Order: sequence, then C-alpha cells, then structure tokens
Amino acid sequence: MFRSKDYQPLLWVFQQLFKKVHSTKPQASRSESAEIFVVCQGYVAPAKIDPKLLDPKHIFKEVEPEEKRKISIQQIEKQKKHAEGYEEGNYTLFRSAKVSDFLQTEHPLDILSAVNEIVLDDEKYGGHVLTTEEIKEACKDIKVLGKSDIK
Repeated sequence: MFRSKDYQPLLWVFQQLFKKVHSTKPQASRSESAEIFVVCQGYVAPAKIDPKLLDPKHIFKEVEPEEKRKISIQQIEKQKKHAEGYEEGNYTLFRSAKVSDFLQTEHPLDILSAVNEIVLDDEKYGGHVLTTEEIKEACKDIKVLGKSDIK
C-alpha cells in the first residue's frame, strides 16, 4: 500500500480482522517513496462483520489530516526518515522548483528539502559567470547532495 491520509484507518480495519498486523518498509524502497508493506496474520473470522467496517465512507470520514513534518536539511544525517505518503492529488515523487522561485524565497532550505531538482529557468542565472558546471550538475539532483554540498 501507499502511505496516505487513509493509512491509519486501514490499519485499524486490519486490526479488527486479524490477530497480528505488522507494517514494514523494505530497505530496497527509497526513503522518499510512500510505499509500505502491511502483513496481516491470524484472520479472526468473526461470525458477523459490521458493514460499517467495510464502508470506506464511514472508515475514512473520521480521519483528521495529520500535520506534515518538515525535514531540516541541516539535521538530515541525524534524522530518521519516515515515509509520509503523497500530497493530496500529487502522486509523483520527482519534484522540481525554478531557480527564480528558489532565489526569491525567504526559506530556501524548505525548497531544498522538498524538491529533487532546481531548474535554471532564466538565462541570467544559468549563464551567469558564477554558475559553474558543478553548480548546474548539483541542481539536477538535489537529493544526492550532502550537507557540505548544500552549504
């Protein structure tokens, strides 16, 4: 399954129907990915299942959206990454930002922690004498940069 706002309600439903419910994220899965595996063991086999238990309108309506935590670039090596799921309506993992937006923001570290690529959308930045080939390459994949590279 993919982690989303519906993840906790689904776990609750599984826990009503199975003795043991365990969720895990394989090491082979990228930390940015929202995929997670849920293993359910020991089906309870109730004599009667409450129809509300299988009604998505009932199960998912009571869920309050959780506040999304922001990742701090400065503490990236110390933090354990948690898959938080996809943003509502956005199911892509690769995100880009324009260099013009990045340079004009008051919080550049927030952009760096949220995107994979900084697009050199304006020739005045891409062709600037201080924009070296190393900087252009680094902008193509922000996620591979270490703390010292970001500084």
